[in-house]
Amino acid sequence: MRRIPIIGVTAGVDEAGRAVVADAYLCAIRSAGGLGVIITPVEREYETWYQVQGIDGLVLSGGGDISPLLFGEEPHRGIGRVDSVRDVWEMTLCRLAVKSGRPILGICRGMQVMNVAFGGDLYQDISSRADTICHQQTSARGTTWHTVRLAEGSRLGTLLGKRIAVNSYHHQAVRRVADGLTVVAVAADGITEAIEGQAGRLVGVQWHPELLPDMRPLWTSFVETATETK
Repeated sequence: MRRIPIIGVTAGVDEAGRAVVADAYLCAIRSAGGLGVIITPVEREYETWYQVQGIDGLVLSGGGDISPLLFGEEPHRGIGRVDSVRDVWEMTLCRLAVKSGRPILGICRGMQVMNVAFGGDLYQDISSRADTICHQQTSARGTTWHTVRLAEGSRLGTLLGKRIAVNSYHHQAVRRVADGLTVVAVAADGITEAIEGQAGRLVGVQWHPELLPDMRPLWTSFVETATETK
């Protein structure tokens, strides 16, 4: 029997103290040949290390805003709900996953977590830029909202093409990209929409591919990469 890679999906914690993760992530992983398992925030690094050892790949899911203190800024007025425990935990997960050779797929907030974890920073609220398009769609879930241009030769560009339509549910965004990561997709206003590192083993997308049927090549590629984890 072919070995099925185990993909850890990070959960947030809501205001009632419940661990929350959308089932769409798990369905996308399963459709691509993997088995998704939900992992929840812990505060001790050795516990996070054990979480990493139990998975073959890591998906950093979407969620709330990231504390600006983690990239050296004070909070602006446009900041939303922050969960600092989750922030620190996911950034520790990122670093330990890289050290352990696990591939990472960061989605929306997850891409931003990746960037800050490795030394980059964020726009706390992109509405502070006068030239941005609307990045918080008002159309139904599962529909696309704006286009992005993908870099030729990038892993995402090879998988998805040069120009694609994506969904959009964010008001924070990558500003200065961390060393070791590269911008591989931008929106029409120049906002970073995807980053890659380690020859495509680290991928972050600002959209939600688990909600879009055209994104299956991304999930299949990620799960196949996780199969290589030893």
